[in-house]
Amino acid sequence: MKGLLAFLLRATTPADRVAVVAAWAAVSALAVSAWSAPAGGEAVVLVGDHEVRRLNLARDQRVTVQGRIGPAELQVKDGAVRFVHSPCSSKRCIRMGWQHRRGAGAACVPNEVMVRVTGGGSGSGWDAVNY
Repeated sequence: MKGLLAFLLRATTPADRVAVVAAWAAVSALAVSAWSAPAGGEAVVLVGDHEVRRLNLARDQRVTVQGRIGPAELQVKDGAVRFVHSPCSSKRCIRMGWQHRRGAGAACVPNEVMVRVTGGGSGSGWDAVNY
């Protein structure tokens, strides 16, 4: 262990060490802020680029939405929403699980159905959807 520490001290400059510590602190702060978003109060369901439903997350329900390739079923329970059925082959939307934080969402890309948790205030829009 002492040999590794000595090597790292020789191989890096003080500026390198400051940059590494600053990057670690920034990543830690982003992770904390990403997992501390407030709970949302409703979910917006989009098919393509059109809003088709708004779901109250305080009311347990199941909703079927017609997507591009078939019906998708969403479930709302205990203040969260998730896909329970979709006609797509990969089922990634179902594996995304329960969404309850403002700004969180799930999407069935082949079926063009998306659900986004909202609750008012800023920061409730999507920045990107990535798989």
